[in-house]
Amino acid sequence: MMVRRFSLIVPVLAALGVAGAASAQPTQVVGPWSTLERVGETLQGRQERKDEVVDRVEESYPEFYARNSGQLDQPLLLTPMRLAGWSVGSATVGSPAPAVEQASAPAPPPPPSAPTRARFVPYQPLVLGSFFGGGGVVAPPTPEPMQAPAPSPAPRPVSAPKPAPAPRPTAAPKPTPARPITPRPASPPPPTPEEPADAYLNFSDGPFPAAESLAEGEPAAWHRSPVVSDLLGRAPNAQEQQGFKADVVAKVEDRFRSSGIDVDLISEPGPASHTLSVVSGALAKDNTQAIGLADIGGDGFTFLDNFDTAAIDSVDDLETAVANNISHELMHTFGVDFHHESGETIDSGTIPWDLLTDEDLAFSGDAVALLSSADFQGRWDDLTLAGAQLPSHGQGCSCHPNGAHATPEPATLAMWAITLLGASWSGRRWRRARG
Repeated sequence: MMVRRFSLIVPVLAALGVAGAASAQPTQVVGPWSTLERVGETLQGRQERKDEVVDRVEESYPEFYARNSGQLDQPLLLTPMRLAGWSVGSATVGSPAPAVEQASAPAPPPPPSAPTRARFVPYQPLVLGSFFGGGGVVAPPTPEPMQAPAPSPAPRPVSAPKPAPAPRPTAAPKPTPARPITPRPASPPPPTPEEPADAYLNFSDGPFPAAESLAEGEPAAWHRSPVVSDLLGRAPNAQEQQGFKADVVAKVEDRFRSSGIDVDLISEPGPASHTLSVVSGALAKDNTQAIGLADIGGDGFTFLDNFDTAAIDSVDDLETAVANNISHELMHTFGVDFHHESGETIDSGTIPWDLLTDEDLAFSGDAVALLSSADFQGRWDDLTLAGAQLPSHGQGCSCHPNGAHATPEPATLAMWAITLLGASWSGRRWRRARG
């Protein structure tokens, strides 16, 4: 009797042990029939061991089952089990015949979408029928519907970037020819200071250097002189004025050149060491009859109003007479203090009108020698020379063609006056001594 009860308890404990072992298993990702198959295998193994025990007892299993069928048909409540899926099936237990293995359906193929994470099935109680009667059908619980993962929104199509426009073909730039490198021209040397001319022959209407000290009246342009208008019968025009000036300058240069003397003369305003002005409307100071006056080593004048129109018949004669007088006064401005006594040379203090209008009139040999050694650029009216030269020659030289002798200068007149006073005083003393 005890053996039978023990054989009854053994399957129950075995089933409880299998269920507990199944519930204690860690969560595994299995197919839907894997758990039932394992339970069936376990129960079948227990049944085989039970048959071995029953064979060793006195009472057969059918007798034991018939006597305790009411107790064995009670449902067996198992502990919760984790099942991945259920399917109605049957398992036959209680007969010594070998149990028929239940064919398990193959697992359905995974969906074509990306694999999803394994779902965990919550624990639910598993109610099994008696394995010893009634066919042992296991009633599956209502499975919880599996929720498909929420579909993620399809990514918005990204529009392909617009292709960059093809670059326009541009014409290749024309090659610029390189400029030839030319050496910079050497800068010209700085201009040397222009040396002044020896003398400026002034035929303009002013200004007239040294007019305050040498002339009286109102000096004016030469072509306003009545001597010129008497010869032409009118005032000369611009062309005649230019021709008169050019002819006079050429004749003056010829007088010096014919004597072997080089002189630098200009007839337009410019730098010059000396100036000789040809004027009208003015006369020489202290000797109004002179036709020319000059400071030794300074400047001079030719007074055109004092030329004798009775002795001059043409403009050419006037040009010659003016040129000879200018040559005489230039000799004094160049520093030569000399008068020839013959009255037949340019350097004479007094000469007749017929010689003054002669084209062949020239300097004397003595004057040429003095001019050759003179410095035409020097001025004797400088402070270093004025005191040494002026006392011996006076204030200037005046030339008068109408007298037989040279016009006396102020120093000469003073000497004559002193001589006369001395002679008069001596005569008075002599008379007193006799009386």
